[in-house]
Amino acid sequence: MRKMTKMPKCEICKENEAEWAMQYIASDTPTFSFLGWHYRGFQVTKVCDSCREKLERRIAETMLNEDNAQ
Repeated sequence: MRKMTKMPKCEICKENEAEWAMQYIASDTPTFSFLGWHYRGFQVTKVCDSCREKLERRIAETMLNEDNAQ
């Protein structure tokens, strides 16, 4: 595994250190894994823990709204 000399910044808020790799793998719902443990060959968006939590809440709300609409 490649060593990082400087922790990357979150690509969403651009303030906090990124801890997670957000990837879309075979679905419209993103997966989150620790940086360095992500799936190779798929695009990565580096996100911090607080942005990951916000995104997961938003995804859950969207899925709930879609289920209620049907």
